[in-house]
Amino acid sequence: MKTSKFFLFSLVLLGILLNACKPDINLFADYKDITVVYSVLDSDQDTNYVIINKVFMDPDMTVIPSDSTTYAHKLDARLVEYRANNYSGNYTKVRELVLDTITLHNKVPGTFESPSHLVYFTKEKLQNNDDYFKYKYELQVQKEDTLLTAETNIVGGSGFSITPAALNFDSYIDMGQIKFAECPNGVLYEVVLEFFFSDITLSGDTIPRSMSWSLGSHHKSSLPENNHSYTVSYKAVDFFNTLAHTLGADTLSNNIVERVFFEPSLTISIASCGNELYNFISVNGPSTSISQTIPDYTNINGGYGVLSSRTKIKKAVRLGGRTIPELIARENWRFKQGR
Repeated sequence: MKTSKFFLFSLVLLGILLNACKPDINLFADYKDITVVYSVLDSDQDTNYVIINKVFMDPDMTVIPSDSTTYAHKLDARLVEYRANNYSGNYTKVRELVLDTITLHNKVPGTFESPSHLVYFTKEKLQNNDDYFKYKYELQVQKEDTLLTAETNIVGGSGFSITPAALNFDSYIDMGQIKFAECPNGVLYEVVLEFFFSDITLSGDTIPRSMSWSLGSHHKSSLPENNHSYTVSYKAVDFFNTLAHTLGADTLSNNIVERVFFEPSLTISIASCGNELYNFISVNGPSTSISQTIPDYTNINGGYGVLSSRTKIKKAVRLGGRTIPELIARENWRFKQGR
């Protein structure tokens, strides 16, 4: 099974984008069977998950048992796939994917019973967008005589790509840019750079290392756009500042003989998510209002939660300009380029 952080948000991305986000629901009101659904679909993954829970109520409980949040019987849950021709824009139903259930055993201990929790899933491959067809999915959850529904377009497609073959961080430039093509149905972009190298110790051991540098999350409306392409800017000096922080005390360690990197040594990762997930995060994030009143956001008809989509692309690139000579020139860092 493939693994994927924006998430996103597999459900672990869902972990980075959703774990801290909970709808503003009165959990201790008079009992009512309220269903809460979370899912972020990813057509690049071989398994997609849907969390379907019910609202619990008992303010005296210190740990909420699973039978207070999980339905006793398996619900009829399915994803309905629709395809639209680019020329007509009309969607046609293609197939229905009936979701199965599985109990995962990796839940972190806390208020809810752990480590097990029940999730719905499908191993059927979800379709990605191409030059001719766009896809969307409708989630249907049958609960007794009530049908819960939600809908999302698929984020991503063959047109989503990263442009540069090299990035320059040398002292001769102040700002650099990363250019990438628009992601179909994507509204939020998270850009992360990783620099890979290895420490060689006195004993001859090779220890793989990496530096992760986030360039932040950006709504598409805030990015410079030209012919369906966007750019994210970075300060060149921040490459060396971030690397210094990563090296930390090891910068002057006598145990490190040298540090080796091989070109291409950088990876650009760009994750993008749909409008529903962006709205959910925006509404349920920390409030800056004095009143602290936060409105609910849900796109689950008949329940609460969110159904959305996301994707992530990567590209290996080289260090450009005079970045390599400047990196090697910092003698206390002991970098050299591998052959």
